[in-house]
Amino acid sequence: MDEGEIATRFKLGITLRRMTKFDAAAAAFDKVAAADKDYPSLALERAVLFEASGQAGKALEMYEAARAKAPDDPDLMLRVAAALLATGGTANAAKSEEMLRKVLQVRPNSAEANHYMGRALLAKGTALAEALRSLERARDGDPNRAEYWLYVGWAANDADQQAKAAEALNKALELDRSMADAYWQRGVLRRRQRAVIDAEADLKKALELRPSRFEAYATLAALYEDQQKWPAALDAWNRAVSQNGNRGDWRFRLGKLMTQQGNRAGALEHLTKAHDLAMASEAKPAWLADCALNLADAERAAGKKELAVQHYAYCPALMDNLV
Repeated sequence: MDEGEIATRFKLGITLRRMTKFDAAAAAFDKVAAADKDYPSLALERAVLFEASGQAGKALEMYEAARAKAPDDPDLMLRVAAALLATGGTANAAKSEEMLRKVLQVRPNSAEANHYMGRALLAKGTALAEALRSLERARDGDPNRAEYWLYVGWAANDADQQAKAAEALNKALELDRSMADAYWQRGVLRRRQRAVIDAEADLKKALELRPSRFEAYATLAALYEDQQKWPAALDAWNRAVSQNGNRGDWRFRLGKLMTQQGNRAGALEHLTKAHDLAMASEAKPAWLADCALNLADAERAAGKKELAVQHYAYCPALMDNLV
């Protein structure tokens, strides 16, 4: 290919990526790389493609490599921050926040930078009011982005601002009816509002659109518990735990429900794991004392009397520490 053809192919790849035709975009970029592996901005556009197609790990590697050559480039810092958030974890959220604060110093009105800052703070869970303000600034800067409305609704849900959450989530779905997370968050909201039929419909729709959004199973399980639909609640909790066995609160809820339904033997594994996760966390959760009590009951039923005595013994101490 001559230089003009390479440039055209490169622009084609960008256009296909924006149209979410990811395989075709990747093929176009491959042809550019075959002709000139160091073509300007090719590495960055490939990283953007990986990010857009949900391959956050690959995107992060490429962004970091590009940023090593230009560590203070705000565009690269923004993209690295976005990829860090996509890979998940509070440590990555903290790194993302640090970069985004630098970006916002030079681009305070950037809707995208404010959006990702809000998401970073939301993921850390330590500055909910600031997270909501950042997300609202992003939404106000670009009100046609369904994702921006979604995260305003998400943060408002976490802050228990139900009217604001309802407005934002309805708007997100008005802009994009295929947004699974908007259905999930509206299901969370509708459960709080005791609109059980609508909540169940939203949560099932979220899982239909995105089966990997397993948090919706946990919300669905809690909804079934509200209605005393015990078999359905057990099934939903099992599905949630099977997807993420390191959520101590989910393990505890499943184990407690199994105990209440007379299955202490089956509950023992989940309550033990929940207890271990809670004890390993720096901030002890409010449900720890209840978990220890249920665990002691399960251990006693299994003939593990010494362990049961230990857990019964420190339940009062736990209760005192948590009050």
